[in-house]
Amino acid sequence: MAIILALGAAVSWGTADFLGGKATRNHALLTVMASSQMAGLLALVIGAVLISGSPEGRDLLLGSGGGLIGVAGLMLLYWALAHGKMSIVAPVTAVTAPLLPFIWGLGNGETLSSGGAAGAAMGLIAIVLISRSNDDTERRLSVNRSILIALASGVLIGAFLVVLDNFSDDSGLWPLVAARGTSVPVLILVALWARESVLVPSDRAGVASVGVFDAAANALALLAFREGMLTLGAVLTSLYPAATVLLARLVDREHLGRTQMLGMAFGAVAITFIATG
Repeated sequence: MAIILALGAAVSWGTADFLGGKATRNHALLTVMASSQMAGLLALVIGAVLISGSPEGRDLLLGSGGGLIGVAGLMLLYWALAHGKMSIVAPVTAVTAPLLPFIWGLGNGETLSSGGAAGAAMGLIAIVLISRSNDDTERRLSVNRSILIALASGVLIGAFLVVLDNFSDDSGLWPLVAARGTSVPVLILVALWARESVLVPSDRAGVASVGVFDAAANALALLAFREGMLTLGAVLTSLYPAATVLLARLVDREHLGRTQMLGMAFGAVAITFIATG
């Protein structure tokens, strides 16, 4: 069940990234982020009410801190993607993100079978290959600076995954509500400071779906970590670029490079190893 939940989180995150990328073609980044996060907050509140949970004060405080960490990582990622070379930024962030929870899980007593270890290694390789972009366009940032920003983003996103694993098991989804309830006001303040709208004037359904898929991914990842190991769950959830690439291929008819197809194959083998190991 943990594997299914983690893969569901990956699909949801990948779908959110795809829809978010399309939305930012027509609207400012902060506007899309603020609007989508508000929709995600509503979805999480509904989910928390439907799923029973009794959070402690620690869960809510940890969730609030995680919300700030997560939104900071997301903003750094989007900024780096907008100003750096996507072919460098995407794989660096995607591989860095699961490393921290992977190390954290091992440090807290999780042990991997030989099959699980092989699957995790192949999963990391798959993330790199799938995230590779065919766009060699020169960007305004230097390569070194892009890498630093991508690394920082990956560390923050990885830290958010660690936070998800530290909520009490009976807290339900309320810590995620606290996380989103903290990040939304921050995004609104940043958007207002940048003199951008906090609500998308058009295509509301499209932008709202970004937040709903992102919220669903957070919830599925949280449930996956509760059911299984953080080490393997973090790797599986980080396969989300596969969903983004496939949607771009199916919907926008974007070319799927040989490297990305090889990454898909590595990902499928990784899932098999993890499931059977």
